[in-house]
Amino acid sequence: NILIIAAVIVLLLAAYVFAVNYTPAEDTTPSPTPAAENIVVFETDSAQITKIAFDSPTPFALVKNGDTWYIEGNSAEIVQSSAFSILYNAAYISATTEIKKAENLADFGLDKPSASVTVYHGDSITKLLLGSKTPTDNYYYFKLDGDSKVYTISAYTADLFFKTPSSVRDLNVISLSTDEIAGIEISSPSNTLKVVKNTDAAKADEKSYTSLTKWSVVSPFNQIAAEERVNEKLLTPLSSINAESVAADGAASLAKYNLNTTVKIQAADKTYSLK
Repeated sequence: NILIIAAVIVLLLAAYVFAVNYTPAEDTTPSPTPAAENIVVFETDSAQITKIAFDSPTPFALVKNGDTWYIEGNSAEIVQSSAFSILYNAAYISATTEIKKAENLADFGLDKPSASVTVYHGDSITKLLLGSKTPTDNYYYFKLDGDSKVYTISAYTADLFFKTPSSVRDLNVISLSTDEIAGIEISSPSNTLKVVKNTDAAKADEKSYTSLTKWSVVSPFNQIAAEERVNEKLLTPLSSINAESVAADGAASLAKYNLNTTVKIQAADKTYSLK
């Protein structure tokens, strides 16, 4: 017992001496440099915004009626989530840097701004001006109308200035699973192409579309179709169609659009007809 107690005492004394004399190695890991804070150039309560007007590239305005947003002068429904995204971006504009010497606005493309967005909020109207790109091409020059200060903003922030009516319109024309499609007919003034599943059923009754693995051409001739070609040329492009933009709402005359080809897609119990 005496030996054990002596050994414990020796260990405790050694630990004490080590703790008193131990000097930890200096930490040479560099401390991270704090990120520069963005400069808040414009901020308003998004709930107070009633109108956002764009002058470029396609002049239009988003207006608020109750809790719903519309394109001014157009009763067509728009994608509300897209309108709210624009709303929140317009309510808060931050810059990356402030140009200290900006006497000549022409140097920044702000003597004749390339685009502007006017925000109507409460009893105030604020006009945001976009200049040219910076030499590095990653930022744009920016200023508030009536303010002499010039800033740089990110390309992400500058995206607000390039909105068009199509930015808030639902551009999805059709969205189907390729497995749903049982027949396709494409008719132009000079030709008609029709392909269906199950050649035998189609020969007996061209309105019958049963689900088999093979495809057949039944017009303008009868022939087994190459399944990979049907997938590549018909099923894949026709199962998901998204428009680039809206050309017109309720056009009085469709003749100028040359809509002379009809596409009919048979899917389950529904037929889609496109021009």
